[in-house]
Amino acid sequence: MQIGQRKLQHFFSGIQKDYQRQFAKAIDQIKDKKELTSADLDSLGNGQVFIRLDDEWGEYQVSIRVNYDKQKNVAEIVLTWEDRQTTVSRAANYYLHVGDNFTPWVLLSDFVYQGYFVSRDRYPQFFTIIENTVDTSKPGTYEVKYYMNDYPDKIRTVPVTVQPN
Repeated sequence: MQIGQRKLQHFFSGIQKDYQRQFAKAIDQIKDKKELTSADLDSLGNGQVFIRLDDEWGEYQVSIRVNYDKQKNVAEIVLTWEDRQTTVSRAANYYLHVGDNFTPWVLLSDFVYQGYFVSRDRYPQFFTIIENTVDTSKPGTYEVKYYMNDYPDKIRTVPVTVQPN
C-alpha cells in the first residue's frame, strides 16, 4: 500500500463517513439531550477501536474518543489515528542492463514509517540487506534478500535480472 498525502486525505474522509454511518442511530438519539451520560458517550464508541488493520509490515488502528464539555453541553468525537503502520512499495522483479549502476535500495520506494515518509538515503536505518548477488558486469538472474529491521523474520527476496545491452 502506498500512502500519499491525497490518499491519506481520502482515507481519513472515508473513516469519518464510516463512523457517521455506523453510529448514526446513537448520534441521532443524543443530539437533543440537555446533558449526556457516560452511557451516551459509550454509545458513541468512546474508548473503542473503530478500525484495526494489519499487514506484513505492521499495523494501525483508529480509536474513538468522545470528549464531553458538560458546561457547554458539547460532545466532541475524535477519531484518533494510532499509527503503527509501516508501508513500502517493493519490486516483485527488477530488470537492468549490463553496466547499469545498481543499489538494492532501488527495490524499495515510497517508504512510510509510523506515518512519516522516509527518504531513500535513510533506508539503511530501517532495512538490512542480507544477500545481494547482483553483478551488473554480466547478464544473469540474481537475488537480493532483505528484511525490515522491525520484522527480521519477514525476509523478502527480489529477483534481479541483468539483461545484455
